[in-house]
Amino acid sequence: MLRLAGSLIPTGLWKGIILVTLVMCLATPAWRGARPLSGSWMIPRQWMAAGRGRYSCAAGAVLGVGFATRITTGVVYAVALLAAGSGGLLNAAVMIRLSHVQPNVIDRRGVDLQVPVLTGHVEFTIGELNDEWPYASQDIGAIVTDDRGRIFVGDSGARSVKTYGPDGRFLFSVGRPGSGPGEYRTSQICQLAFDAEGRLWVNARDAYKIFDVDGDRARFVREVRPPEYSTLCVPPIFDGPTELTMINPAVPRGVQHLQLSANGRVVSRRILTVRRTWRELGWLVVRVEHPSRGVAEQIVEPPFAARSIVAYASDGRFAHVVTSVYRVQLLDSAGVVRGEIRSNARGPMATESEVEGERARLRRLRSDWRRFNAQFPDYEVPRRKPPIGTIWYDREDRLWVLDRPAENDEWLKAAVYDGNGEKRFTARWPRGIDLSVGGIKSDVAWGVQRLALDVQRVARLRFTTGVQ
Repeated sequence: MLRLAGSLIPTGLWKGIILVTLVMCLATPAWRGARPLSGSWMIPRQWMAAGRGRYSCAAGAVLGVGFATRITTGVVYAVALLAAGSGGLLNAAVMIRLSHVQPNVIDRRGVDLQVPVLTGHVEFTIGELNDEWPYASQDIGAIVTDDRGRIFVGDSGARSVKTYGPDGRFLFSVGRPGSGPGEYRTSQICQLAFDAEGRLWVNARDAYKIFDVDGDRARFVREVRPPEYSTLCVPPIFDGPTELTMINPAVPRGVQHLQLSANGRVVSRRILTVRRTWRELGWLVVRVEHPSRGVAEQIVEPPFAARSIVAYASDGRFAHVVTSVYRVQLLDSAGVVRGEIRSNARGPMATESEVEGERARLRRLRSDWRRFNAQFPDYEVPRRKPPIGTIWYDREDRLWVLDRPAENDEWLKAAVYDGNGEKRFTARWPRGIDLSVGGIKSDVAWGVQRLALDVQRVARLRFTTGVQ
C-alpha cells in the first residue's frame, strides 16, 4: 500500500513537496515544543505529543540530502516503516517514492561505486603503423572470434574478412571484392556472426554472405538478400520457427523486422516506429530555392548533434536511445517496451576550442550554401554535449551504454546492464579503442585501435576489477 501511495504522484511533484516541507520544518521552532507550520502530515501527531518534532526535522534534512545526492535505499525503507508506525503515512509514502529513484553513489571521477568497476588494459594487438596487408587495416567494421580462438576481422577498406590465428598470424581471407558468388559488391562489412552450425554470416549491407570456415580456408555456401532496402548494421537473428530474422531500415522513422524461411522467402514482416527523424533530433534544415524545381531541403548535422540509435541483442530484443537524454528504452522482439534505463547524468561541457571549431564549421557551411541561394538557419553552439555516446550489445547480450567523453578524457567509460536493465558493472578502458564493433565476452574484449594516418589495428583487452 505504501509503495502504491508513493508511486501515484509524479517525481517532480514529490520534489516540490519535499522542498516545501523541509523549508517549513526547519523554519519553525519545532524543537521548542511549538506546533510547526508543516502540520502533522510531516511530523506524526504521536511524535509531536512526545516532543519529538526535532527528530522528524532531522530525518527530513537527512532525507533531503539523500535525495539530492541519490544515495541509499535500505535506510529509506527502514525510516519509512518507522514513520508509518508512528502515524505519518504520507511521510512514509514520500520515502517509499524516493526509494524508486535508482540510486547511484558517484565518486569524483563519475564512477558508480555501488557496482564493480572493471578496467580494461591492452594485452594483445594485430597490426602496426607501417605494416602492409593483411596486417594493416583502414576501416574495420566488425570483429568476432570462434571456439578455436581464431579472430575474424571485417575490413571494409579491403572489402574482405581477414582471419587470424590465436597468436595473431594471418591464416586466410573470407571472400574478396567483386560481384560474383561469395564476393563483396559494396564497401561496407559491418557485422559478423556464427550460426548454430558454425557457419560465418557476413553482413555486407546488400546481403548476408554465408561461409563455411571449419577448415583452413573459407568456402562460400550461399547468400540471403533483403527483399527491399538494405540490411541494418546488426547481426542476423536466429530465432523463431524460421531460420532468420533480418532487420531493415523503414523510412522515415522505423525499422522493419523480416522473418525469412530457409530459402529466403518472407514469412512475416513488422514495421516498428522507434527511431527519430533528423527534424525531431534538432538537426539543421537548409532550404534551397531552385528557379524551376522549386524548394528543396537538405539536412545538416549541428554541433554536438543528438542521434537516434537502435542496438540489437542476439535473440531479437533491442534497445533505443536518443543520445541527448540518458533514457534508454528496452524493447522485446515485437517492439513492446519492457523496461527503461534512466539517469540524471549530464553530458560533458564543451571546451572553448571545441565551441570555436564548431562555429568555424558553421560559418564555412553557411558560405558554401550561400552560392546555391540557400537559406541557412541561425544556430547557437551549445555549451554542453549529449550524455550518451552510443549503445551496443555484446556477445553475452549485455547492453553497453557509452558515456560521451570530454575532450581531454584519457579513458572511455560505459555502464553495462543485463537483459533486465540491472546495472552489472562500470567498464573503463583507454580512449582511442572502439569496442562497439568487437566481440566482448566475459572479461575479454576485442576492439579497434586507431593509429596515425587513418591506420587501424585490432586490440584485445582484458578487464579486471578495480580502478588503476
